[in-house]
Amino acid sequence: DGVKQDGSLVGDINITVEWDVERLENSCWTVKAHNVGSISTQSGDVECGDVTGAGSTMGGDIDCGKIGGNVSTMSGDIMTHK
Repeated sequence: DGVKQDGSLVGDINITVEWDVERLENSCWTVKAHNVGSISTQSGDVECGDVTGAGSTMGGDIDCGKIGGNVSTMSGDIMTHK
């Protein structure tokens, strides 16, 4: 809504995008999106449709459709589906 929010966040925050996105970056929460160009998180999971570019997590799982670029994780799992 364009309004800046101040204060501390309590609990988990999950991000869900109902449409395609060109690029998504997140630090530590679960990200869900339709199709993405590229996506990266530090310690959050990624659930999405097709990834046309690159995807990476340091400590989260990647669950996606087709992969067009490189996808990597340091300590998570990579799962693809049609």
